[in-house]
Amino acid sequence: MQRMDPRDALMYWISEKIPNDQFLLYAFDTAEVDPDLLLEWVRERAERVSDLRLVVRDVPKTVDYPVWVLSEVGEERIVVHQLASSMWTECMGAVADILGTGVNARVSPWTLHLFPGVRAVPESRSDTALVAVLQLSHALADGKRAAAIARELFGREMPGPTVLPSRPPSSTLLCALGLVRTPFLIGRMVAASFRSYQAYRESEALTADGTIPPKIDGRELTMLNADPHGRHGIRIITLPLSDLRGGSSTVTVTVLTAISVAYSEYLQRHGVAPADRLGAEVTVALPGASKSRNHFRNVGVDLYPGEKDLRVRAERIARALDERRTRALHPSIASQGDPMSMTPAPMIRAGVRSYSPKERPDTVSGNTVLTSVNRGPSDLEYCGGPVLFTAGFPALSPVMGVTHGVYSIGDTATVSVHFGPDVMADPNEYEELLRHALDEVRIATV
Repeated sequence: MQRMDPRDALMYWISEKIPNDQFLLYAFDTAEVDPDLLLEWVRERAERVSDLRLVVRDVPKTVDYPVWVLSEVGEERIVVHQLASSMWTECMGAVADILGTGVNARVSPWTLHLFPGVRAVPESRSDTALVAVLQLSHALADGKRAAAIARELFGREMPGPTVLPSRPPSSTLLCALGLVRTPFLIGRMVAASFRSYQAYRESEALTADGTIPPKIDGRELTMLNADPHGRHGIRIITLPLSDLRGGSSTVTVTVLTAISVAYSEYLQRHGVAPADRLGAEVTVALPGASKSRNHFRNVGVDLYPGEKDLRVRAERIARALDERRTRALHPSIASQGDPMSMTPAPMIRAGVRSYSPKERPDTVSGNTVLTSVNRGPSDLEYCGGPVLFTAGFPALSPVMGVTHGVYSIGDTATVSVHFGPDVMADPNEYEELLRHALDEVRIATV
């Protein structure tokens, strides 16, 4: 039994209000094989991946945080989809359709969607390829851990076996443990809150004397910061990883710079003058070990759309990202979140229940989202077919109608766009703008 960390429990509970599952797409150069073989191959491996043996057990009345318990891998966790025309464009439409779904972590915190025999897949050297989409509850893993789970599942070596416990804990026992823990948690939360206030006072002083970068104001909402109303669309751009490493620019900075160009140009073409300050929320992995499966923070980074010189713009974005990361990871800032890890479950659950996603804020920390994950070497396979590329689709929200991801495996990278069709009226135009911007930034930053 593993008790869920409060940060993971927040991801689990908030998914009832805003879907936040992760979707990891992997394309494999796998020839058409018997569907039964596809299922047998992956199920045998899934049974040996410990994180894929887990399900959530709620504690009655939310007396304590949910727990992870081991279970069997049922056939319902693996779904084979049959496409009418089996073309890549149709497959992307089918993938977009599943982005609006959510797993029931009490039954299974993951589902593997298989699309066999897909034609015209980018990077494929064969007539057909296999597209696999691993859907994970965000409570189970953040981007880094999700990539590690997929690496176990699709690795060339068979994972080691997992062992089921003889008997999972009873609901009565879980309730009793929760009741015993609560008074101690309240005491620790009060002490942590006092330390958090001291850390806040310290951070204010350090900000005032320039030791750590200052806070930044939120940004105005744009026409793309709108509710997608449960509809989803995607675009995927594949390119050599080397194209995103221009000069001293990192992959993340290169893509952020390209987004700044494409996003502002799209707004202008649709009759909206872009704001002086556009920004992006960027996920930043936290250092060190953690009990939480979600070990990251989001930081808001300015995109400087008014800077005409793309080399200078990339340099300014790089500095802004470094400053936001420095501030977010400074001990006086990071420790201000410590009380949450000691807050009793009923308090956080009540906060989630009272949250209304329909409330529209005046400003946002980012006008879009960028998640950047390196998923390692290209030594993955499915039924003998090597991996071609990988992609992902950061979740949409009522004020985030367009998100981006950049994912690499081996020497190949993808830049993905996840959008609400009601929000982005012409995604083909935006895709072309983004492709052109990626070329412009690559040339400018050489």
